[in-house]
Amino acid sequence: MDEVNNDKDWKSVMVLGEYQEVHDEREYNDAMKAFDDRRFFLKISKPVILPGSNEQAVKIQLKGNNKPAIFRIVIDEKSGRFENE
Repeated sequence: MDEVNNDKDWKSVMVLGEYQEVHDEREYNDAMKAFDDRRFFLKISKPVILPGSNEQAVKIQLKGNNKPAIFRIVIDEKSGRFENE
């Protein structure tokens, strides 16, 4: 994440960790409720359809139960820098 107000007022943060997709139904529903309570943070879009995809591939891609993936990052390491005069 970076935040820059000007060349004398900025901060940059990096977080490294392990991606873990949530598969437990209760935990998934709790996370979806949290997103729903803060709707402006959740963006659900149609699957990406690459240029040149044929109609059959598009139908397969749009078919079925397309629900958003919910995941967490288990943080291993954090670092950052800032300047603020």
